[in-house]
Order: sequence, then structure tokens, then C-alpha cells
Amino acid sequence: AFAQQEQCKRTEMADGLYQSGKIYVVVTVLSIIFIGIIGYLIALDGKIGKLEKEVKKHKVDLGIIFDADGDRVFFVDNRGRPVDPNEIGYILMQLFKPPYVVGIVSSWRLKKLKVKGQMSKVYVSRVGHYFFKNLMREKRASLGLEHSGHYYFKKFFYADSGILAAIEVINFVSGLKTDFASW
Repeated sequence: AFAQQEQCKRTEMADGLYQSGKIYVVVTVLSIIFIGIIGYLIALDGKIGKLEKEVKKHKVDLGIIFDADGDRVFFVDNRGRPVDPNEIGYILMQLFKPPYVVGIVSSWRLKKLKVKGQMSKVYVSRVGHYFFKNLMREKRASLGLEHSGHYYFKKFFYADSGILAAIEVINFVSGLKTDFASW
């Protein structure tokens, strides 16, 4: 009976929105948000494509691009290929002491940590700033890695910083004995 009452309330709300014409406002707003997200992703993909070409053209060691507010960063290796954010996470793990907080363990290098028994120092978080920051504080993690290109740092008040991640990766690449793509 309780489930039927809840279903009735939800139906009444939808009927009320439809009858008042507000449903069209809701649908319009959701459509605008959806179109904006798609436009943003297409623009970002285009920028990464341009960066790939520029890296090849100028034969540089590394290409870096940030999102609009600088909290996410993406990398292109010296051959003009995008670098998986999990690979960047693995690099950062070489530079920071455990424990770590990750969103998804999909990189072969990160999975290798599991084989070595080092995953006990890695905590998996739900996606999102709120969850990452809270779990990092709780576990006193030095580093947080999201597949979306967000990298969180204890030394940056548990906040994400694409700029700090870029600085760390630049330092790492500059110390390599080989080119970045071969590493």
C-alpha cells in the first residue's frame, strides 16, 4: 500500500508539471544542459586533436591541455598519442607515498600493483569531488586519481589540481632516460 501511495504522489507531481506547462521548462533546461555537455566534449576532443598534431609537428617531449577551469589535465606523448589518465596516475604514484585513492583501476600498470600485493594501500572511491576528498582525508591519502583527468593532492588541501599534476608529470618526463612514449 505504501508503494502505491508513493507511485501516486510521483504521478501527481508529473501531472501537475504537465498541466501547468512547467514540464516544458524542465525539458528545455535538461535539453540545454545536455547540448552544452555534448558541445563541451566535442570542443575538448577537438583541442586534444590539435594538440596531438602540434606535438608531432614541433617534435616536443610532451603535450599538455587543461579544461576550462584548470582542474583537469590531459597529456599527449612525444609521438602525439593521448596518454590514458590511469597511466598518468601510475606516474604520480611513483612520486607520492601511499596510501592512494582511485576511482577505477583500469590501467595495466595499476593492476600490476594488485599482483605485487601493493593494492592494500589503494582505496577505491565513488566518483566525485565530495567522495574523493572525504576518503582521502579519512585515509590520509597523499594522492587521488580519477579517470576523468582529475588528480587530487594532500599537499593541495585534498583538492584537485590539473596544474600541480602537470608540474609533477613534467618533472617526471624531464628525468626519463628514454622518450615518454617508450617509457
